[in-house]
Amino acid sequence: MSGGVLFAILTSILWGISPIIFKFGLKGQISVVLALLIHNLSAAILALGFLVTSGRPSPLPLSQLLTIASGGIVAGFLGLYFYFKSVSSTPISVVAPIVAASPFWSALLAIVIFNESIGFKKLVGIIFVMLGIILLSLER
Repeated sequence: MSGGVLFAILTSILWGISPIIFKFGLKGQISVVLALLIHNLSAAILALGFLVTSGRPSPLPLSQLLTIASGGIVAGFLGLYFYFKSVSSTPISVVAPIVAASPFWSALLAIVIFNESIGFKKLVGIIFVMLGIILLSLER
C-alpha cells in the first residue's frame, strides 16, 4: 500500500470521526462562526507548531500563496460554515452521506479544469458512490 493511499484512509477515518465531535461541540448556544473560529485557530496553531519543528519553510510565490488561501476560504471557511450549520440542525446520518458527495465535484472539476480522463471504471465508481449517497440521505 502506497503512502498516499494510507494517508487517504487515515483522512477518511479522521473525517468520519469529526462529525461526532462537531455535533457535541455545537450543542447549546454557540455561534457557528465562533465554532468555526475555534476550529480554524486550533488547526492554525497546530500547523504552526509542525512548521516550526520541521525546519525552515521555503518561500512561496505570491500566486501559489493566493491559490492556497483561496482553497482555505472555500473549504476552511465557507465549506465548514455550511457544514457546521447542517451538523448542528440535522442528524449526522443524513449530513455525512450528502457531504460525502465532494469527490463527485472534485472529479467533475478535474475533468473540466485539468482535462483529466475518466475511464469506464472510474465513471461507474462515481455513479455507484452517488447512488449510495442518494440512498443514504433519503433514508430517515
